[in-house]
Amino acid sequence: MANGNDDTVSFLRKCNLRIKVFAPQTEADITRCFELVNRTNQLNMSGRRYTRNEFDALLSKIGQTSIAFSCRDDFGSYGIVGFMQYRKDNCELCFTEFAMSCRVAGKYVESALFTHVLNDTCCEKGTLTVHKTKKNVLLRKTFESIGFAVEQANAETVKYDVTLPLMHSDLVRCTD
Repeated sequence: MANGNDDTVSFLRKCNLRIKVFAPQTEADITRCFELVNRTNQLNMSGRRYTRNEFDALLSKIGQTSIAFSCRDDFGSYGIVGFMQYRKDNCELCFTEFAMSCRVAGKYVESALFTHVLNDTCCEKGTLTVHKTKKNVLLRKTFESIGFAVEQANAETVKYDVTLPLMHSDLVRCTD
């Protein structure tokens, strides 16, 4: 099994994966983020479905930072593949929303993204709570496989601590 993982990592390294992290500002960017949060099931932290008005209010929430991220590699662009929202409390981030397209699942994009955001905000730690759904098992397994630590778990939620380093965060280069 380790050989298969080594082969995957070797292949991904050759792909030259890059993500661009940015604030969604254009109508097209906001609409794509809205679609991701509402349509993504397997890689969705909250499982919440928003109306467009609710999502616009989420983006305007004071004290919260909303980011989108797009991805590309040497073979082409994946477009906008994710949305994240967080707030900063002293030197710790509290991630309140995260959704990512399955197009980039298994490519360690989330590892690079969380590493980038923690470093960019000068935070040593982050926390997030995944609201369990029947379909987001992949997200929970992914988070745990890249180094998120389970702090608490019950039938409805899993609370994670996020500290660096995260596994294979160097496979994907982040640009602003």
